[in-house]
Amino acid sequence: MGDLMDVYWVARAGLENVMMNFPGDGSGERMPFFEQVLSKAREIGAQLIIFDTAADLFGGNENIRPQVRQFINALTGIALSIDGTVLLLAHPSQSGKASGTGESGSTAWNNSVRSRLYFTRPTPEKGEPEDKDARILSRQKSNYARAGASISMRYVDGAFIATSGEASEDDAWMLDRKRGAEHAFLAGVEDLALKKFRCNAHKGQANYAPKAIMEKATTTQGFTHDELEAAMNRLFKKKRLKSVEEGPASRRRSYLSVIEPELGDF
Repeated sequence: MGDLMDVYWVARAGLENVMMNFPGDGSGERMPFFEQVLSKAREIGAQLIIFDTAADLFGGNENIRPQVRQFINALTGIALSIDGTVLLLAHPSQSGKASGTGESGSTAWNNSVRSRLYFTRPTPEKGEPEDKDARILSRQKSNYARAGASISMRYVDGAFIATSGEASEDDAWMLDRKRGAEHAFLAGVEDLALKKFRCNAHKGQANYAPKAIMEKATTTQGFTHDELEAAMNRLFKKKRLKSVEEGPASRRRSYLSVIEPELGDF
């Protein structure tokens, strides 16, 4: 917080925060809080106002286009008055999440603004664990720039840091983490083999490798079940693991075997 200079905070928890209501005929009516914000912004010379969130400030129906347009137009009036920018935060609907657009309610929320950004979590690859610190900031709409651009980000020490472009320290950390999980998994398979315990790649079984390694091996080195599972899938692709079957057809069993790499392959 000490790095944020010239910021004026207004905490409104537990207070009336509606800036515009729509009584009777549906015409928007500016509430006292609207005028308070505008007055304070002019007083302190603010050129960026961030409202969090639309659900607290908009007293109408988010699905009624004329109401939404009146509200956005009023916020545009604030921006023009301070010769600056108004940023309105809003949460996406379930369909907006599913479609990847981040939209919610009437199309006027998107059509009435000059720019719209969407901040979301990336979808992990199949078999990969979710990276809880990763985010993507994408430009869904812009009247003055190319839409569709995005920035990859990571949560680091209380802030989101851009990681797009050249590899950052965070990217290198993630790569080292993945390699460490792979080594821990291979060591775990061999450790269990020495204990006469064979694990396999069949999820749900008692000897499912990631689960068995977590419970019985001494090589997990702090890696999670999901990280070991993702490591196993990568190791199959790298041909460092194979599934060996044995026994008669009626009682066929399989177990994992480590394939030693050729020199320089790993």
